[in-house]
Amino acid sequence: MFTGSFSYNTTLHANLDEVWTLFSSAENLVRVTRFPKISLHSDPSTVKGNHLELELNFVLFRLNWRLIILDVQAKSFFIDEALRIPFPFRAWRHTHSFAQVGESTVMTDKVEFEAYVPALLVRLLLRGMFMDRERAIKNLLSPIKKQ
Repeated sequence: MFTGSFSYNTTLHANLDEVWTLFSSAENLVRVTRFPKISLHSDPSTVKGNHLELELNFVLFRLNWRLIILDVQAKSFFIDEALRIPFPFRAWRHTHSFAQVGESTVMTDKVEFEAYVPALLVRLLLRGMFMDRERAIKNLLSPIKKQ
């Protein structure tokens, strides 16, 4: 068994209200995660006690992920924890923190995990996932440019 943590900071050129609105619904998780494709089969609200049911589609197979929102401080942070989690994870706790810095918002993702594979491999996987999400979030928040 391997344990570890991973942190990723994203600076978004949007105000805290816009960013919080985006993350107040797990429906947007579906929109910013390109691989694996995610389907949401539950209430998407980011509220304390809500259970999120996700299906991860890896093309050749599908896995279920069940989370609970442990705590929420509006416009500050929320924490989710896995109740049912796919391989290679054994445990997962994800803290999403938000802070207004000038005209931007800094979002910090911190994941604490237990896994069946070495923590270094998990961190590499998470880094790729969060880098891809960063691009997708920035595209989602950027104004539509008319030609």
